Amino acid sequence: MQTQMRIFNQLPKPEMVSDSLFANCKDGKEAILLCIDARKVRYPLSDIANSLGIDKGHFSRILSGAAHFPDAKRTDLMTLCGNLIPLQFEAKQMGFKLEKPSEKELKIKKLKQELLSLEAS
Repeated sequence: MQTQMRIFNQLPKPEMVSDSLFANCKDGKEAILLCIDARKVRYPLSDIANSLGIDKGHFSRILSGAAHFPDAKRTDLMTLCGNLIPLQFEAKQMGFKLEKPSEKELKIKKLKQELLSLEAS
């Protein structure tokens, strides 16, 4: 389990993709499968299952549509695959669009954190 955590801590943050990439997804299951298919690094599927702590047989059933993907593993999957397809799909289904914060917003957040740190010391 600790090895799995170290792996996820070393991976870059997953990135958003174009809405057109998941526009044809009918449901969350298809978004999960697309997330795996669109992974940045072409890890073998058995390595993905192992990294997520999912039995290879169960993972195979997930891929064939005969089993459900565990909700508790979704963020790890997106991190491992390097994309946010399931999250973006759900947001769009609920009438929202995810947007990355602007450089200005990120800078303001960083400066606020620095200010809080200075005030605390």
